[in-house]
Amino acid sequence: LRRLIQKGANPHLWSADIRFANALQLVAYYGKMELASVLMLITRIIDDMQLGGQYGTALGAACANGKVKVVDALLQAGASLNVNGGHYGTALGTACANGKVEVVNALLQAGASPNADGGQYGTALCAACANGMSEIVDALLGAGASLNNDG
Repeated sequence: LRRLIQKGANPHLWSADIRFANALQLVAYYGKMELASVLMLITRIIDDMQLGGQYGTALGAACANGKVKVVDALLQAGASLNVNGGHYGTALGTACANGKVEVVNALLQAGASPNADGGQYGTALCAACANGMSEIVDALLGAGASLNNDG
């Protein structure tokens, strides 16, 4: 990957796969930690400013597929927790809709807002409820999710 970029490949190009806006989102989704690290170092992007694709950001893509190590790396690199983009709104909403308990717990511990609005379900709590994720519902309520926020 480094060699391709050194030879002029543009890591900022939009992906042909409509689920992902760019290369970082694609490698984050598939949990390719080494490739994600290379892209973050070389391009110095996290992609909060390049929203697009089904998951909105690289953080959202990693959350959708339960890639906790990539989630942690993106957060350490400065990815924003509460950026609203993609089908499920925030990264937390994406993790909740996809039943990724470990990721939900990591995001909440990092300070993700359990009451952020956005996405198909309106809130992370609504996403968890709609998909029958009782363990995630409990985690969200424990983190202060409002029962009266309908998104």
